Amino acid sequence: MRTHYAQKITSPADVDRLFQELYLDVAEAHSRADLAELYSRAEYWASLAASPVWRRNLGNPKSVISTDGLFQFQRVARRINRRAKQIGLDAHFAESWRKK
Repeated sequence: MRTHYAQKITSPADVDRLFQELYLDVAEAHSRADLAELYSRAEYWASLAASPVWRRNLGNPKSVISTDGLFQFQRVARRINRRAKQIGLDAHFAESWRKK
């Protein structure tokens, strides 16, 4: 898998790159465990995108990073559900994210 939890993020472009890598990983997933791991990573990155500290460190207003992180999470979740169906699994990953 291309994506890892410990990646250096210094700009919104890095956030976009990270989610693009997640999309590629989803396309290559072959099991429920793979998909669950990728879903967990997407949740983690969406949580960071919603974090005030992270937004401040990237120098971006709340709405830009938070909205993009939420949008990207939803896209990943939909792709995970589609991939699950492609490999013959029930697709039940939530496509909405709420800050925990």
